[in-house]
Amino acid sequence: MVTHGFRKFFINTANLAGMHPDYVRMLAGQKPPGVQSSYFKPTPEQLLEGTDSLKGYKDIIDSVTINEENKGRKEVKK
Repeated sequence: MVTHGFRKFFINTANLAGMHPDYVRMLAGQKPPGVQSSYFKPTPEQLLEGTDSLKGYKDIIDSVTINEENKGRKEVKK
């Protein structure tokens, strides 16, 4: 499915770009596991901008954007 494939691409690429795993889960529409979900409540600004110690969406947008310029970078290298 397209939705599942895009979500998988986003999660993998965001993790490789250095975004905090909990931010990745939140942006992918998943909840952080266990007790942590009760205490982990980032604001929309934190998810977008990040913090001093965590990368936000704006920091990784080039990595997760598919366009003609970086389309070749996403292909599997043999």
